[in-house]
Amino acid sequence: MDLSYEMIGAPVVARDGKDLGKLKEIQGDAMHIDAPMAFDYWLPVEVIQSAEPDHIVLRLAADDISDYKLDPPEENQREDVRSVVSGIGGDALPSEDTMGSTVGWADVSPRFREQWLVQHEKTGTWEEYEPGFHFGYEMASDPRFMGRTWEDSEIELRSAYKTWPGASRSSSDDSSWDRLKGCAREAWTSKRAA
Repeated sequence: MDLSYEMIGAPVVARDGKDLGKLKEIQGDAMHIDAPMAFDYWLPVEVIQSAEPDHIVLRLAADDISDYKLDPPEENQREDVRSVVSGIGGDALPSEDTMGSTVGWADVSPRFREQWLVQHEKTGTWEEYEPGFHFGYEMASDPRFMGRTWEDSEIELRSAYKTWPGASRSSSDDSSWDRLKGCAREAWTSKRAA
């Protein structure tokens, strides 16, 4: 099934209509699903029934997804996705993200977790703060914020966090942003410095 760069962020649903998350990344013949309030995972593109710019439907029922999950692609096995991605509108997915890195959240989250544990071991749990780091890391390469500083972007970031799929539905209000914005900024700064 053909995927394009424009589909990044599109909702992914199982054939039974269950929301599985959003398309986060495409590498070779695998796609990375950003699952709401769960661990992200990889699936083969061959499980796609239909792909439109605004949604992707899988030929699998939600209960069958775990049977098809893949290990994350190895960095040295990354192929130029232009060969497997046909661009709707003619645009193909670049071989690297806009910050020049092919490293995803799953690759860097253990490092952020270690640093957080050393600095904040008595102020809550990693699970409470991880969405802030994850959000900041993703937004650092979001096209809406390219060429802009944290200070110039913070008001829009606060608003974007409320609807970001990785934010806990019960904690995506202004008070959670106030609690997590330091984590988001740390991850943003780290990714931009890489």
